[in-house]
Amino acid sequence: MLQIIFTYLKIIKETCPKIFLFFIILSPIIAVTQTLGIISIYPIITLITSPDVIIENKYFLKFYPFEFKNTKELIIVLAKIFLIINFLSLILLYLSVILTHYIAGKSSLNLKNKLYSKIVYNKNYLNTVSNKSNLISVLENELNKVTAVIESLLTIFQSITLFLMFLISIILIEPLILFAITLIVFSYFLLFKIIRKKLAKISIDEVTIGKKSIQHTIYINLGLKDLLALKLGKKISYRLKLFRQQLLKLNIHKISLITFPRYFFEIILYIAVTIFVIYFLDSKMINNHLGEIALLFVFLWKSIPLFFHFFKQASLLSINKESYNKIIKNINILAKTKVSKSRIIKTFNRKISYKNIAFKYNENKNFQFNFTINKGQKILLSGPSGSGKSTLLNILTGLITDFNGTIKIDENIFTNKNYNTNLFGYIIQQPFLFSGTIYENITFKKSNQNSKLDKKFKKIFAICGLNNFGVSYDDIFSKKIELDSPDISGGQKQRISIARVLYSEPKIIIFDEATNSLDLKSETELFKNIFKYYPKQTIIVVTHRKINLKFDKKLNIIKRSQNLHILY
Repeated sequence: MLQIIFTYLKIIKETCPKIFLFFIILSPIIAVTQTLGIISIYPIITLITSPDVIIENKYFLKFYPFEFKNTKELIIVLAKIFLIINFLSLILLYLSVILTHYIAGKSSLNLKNKLYSKIVYNKNYLNTVSNKSNLISVLENELNKVTAVIESLLTIFQSITLFLMFLISIILIEPLILFAITLIVFSYFLLFKIIRKKLAKISIDEVTIGKKSIQHTIYINLGLKDLLALKLGKKISYRLKLFRQQLLKLNIHKISLITFPRYFFEIILYIAVTIFVIYFLDSKMINNHLGEIALLFVFLWKSIPLFFHFFKQASLLSINKESYNKIIKNINILAKTKVSKSRIIKTFNRKISYKNIAFKYNENKNFQFNFTINKGQKILLSGPSGSGKSTLLNILTGLITDFNGTIKIDENIFTNKNYNTNLFGYIIQQPFLFSGTIYENITFKKSNQNSKLDKKFKKIFAICGLNNFGVSYDDIFSKKIELDSPDISGGQKQRISIARVLYSEPKIIIFDEATNSLDLKSETELFKNIFKYYPKQTIIVVTHRKINLKFDKKLNIIKRSQNLHILY
């Protein structure tokens, strides 16, 4: 548990050190004002029942700064002081709550951005991750819990600060209250030990059922055709309904376990007050010591939610221990993974040579490639499925880094250790579309009135045949598409993907069967447009179909022996 606390505190300190320091300073101030707010009840009640106890007190006579004519006037002044102190305490507490949410949210966001930036900018990071799906699970599920965990830590710190201030005040004022509070603390500790294992099991069950629920939800959203064709809609919906009902039950069970102690101890307190009042109703003890009695019960009343917060947050930390382990595993990978210090190659003027490039996929597959790409060439890459076309493209673009051999770009020689390039635009078979307009999906810019004046986009609109969507040029800037939009055909999605790469203006464009959803006529027409309007653009085309185009070079991957594939 201490390791979890120190790790998250380090994350907080790195994210917002000044605000965190302010929170640390503010917490004891809040504790002091809340304690004074409670203590300020005592003189008011005592003045009403036994005024001489206060007025004749030597410390009161020595330190009270204001003059007063009678007891009533003194009570009014003390009541105003009580109001001011408690008002200030609530204002500071409100500020603390806002700071807690801000620090937790910003720290969580910073951690998530840090991990994502490693994935985006450092290919070595993904190479060190054996289970890519687990990484996605961490980023999308576990990191969402970081905010709650950090909020828990900050709340625990504030609760401890307030408890220590209460403790000091109680020792000085009334040791009897200390005994009662110690009893509550011990009871909370026992309850925490009892329910911790139950909460841990609930957490594991929530993760397991939650994953199944997400999978079924995705299937409903993205597999609509399958559902209709196979008539699985009712079955999938019923299973999803069961999963959600199970999650609801688990959540209710978890909340009931965590919140039970607070209400249990409040009931005990109310019972104790009732018994006390009934037992001492005819006794002079209540009148003579009403101030101390009130102070005792107010301290207890304030302490119960304080301990509940501590108990609740400790329970949340315990529940999220597994999430912490997954997050820390990826943070450690992040810390060990160094960003390549080699300069990024963004241009080539004449040619790129690949000499003795070798990659071993497993014992059954070895790849060897030797070839040259001249600037402006149109190259056709072919080979049967599994021959190594994707492997070759991944080496070219730097997605595979554990290859042997050398790469020469103009006069610069690179190996797998310092090969870092932004030369390539890679168009894949199944492009990703996000929610937004067609223009936004292509340019990653916001659609506005000036977008229609974008000359580069206007040219690409015509080349890629984006009028194929059945809309006018102006509609491209307003027509919305959704994530993996089912109302857009595969061919239309590929046109958007090609337009996106053309707009980014890479030095070398790779078409990895990027037009296989188009018919042969449309595919040929699209390539002819691109070859015509980008005559100096270096292009590599991978396709299984025979297209009527003139290529400067044709490369074919063949199987030389049992497990060796070479470029011919």
